[in-house]
Amino acid sequence: MNYPERSAFSEMGKRASDLPISWLMEKALQKPGIVSLAAGFTDNQTLPLQLTSEVVNELLDDVPAGRKALQYGTTRGDE
Repeated sequence: MNYPERSAFSEMGKRASDLPISWLMEKALQKPGIVSLAAGFTDNQTLPLQLTSEVVNELLDDVPAGRKALQYGTTRGDE
C-alpha cells in the first residue's frame, strides 16, 4: 500500500497487519445469520434504542455530567 507523504497513519500504524479478530468480525458482518462471539456483536433487533436515547438525553441535559460521560476514563472506571 502506498501512503501519501502527509499520511494520517503513524509509522507503526503503516507497518501493522490485520489481526485475526478483524477477519472474524468481517465474516460475521458479511453473513447476518452467523452469531459471532468473537467481537461482541449483538442482535440489532434486540438493542434498547428508545431507552438508550432517553437515558443519553437525560445525561446530556446535565452539562457537567454529560461532558464527563463523553470523555475516556481510567481503565478501572469511576469509583
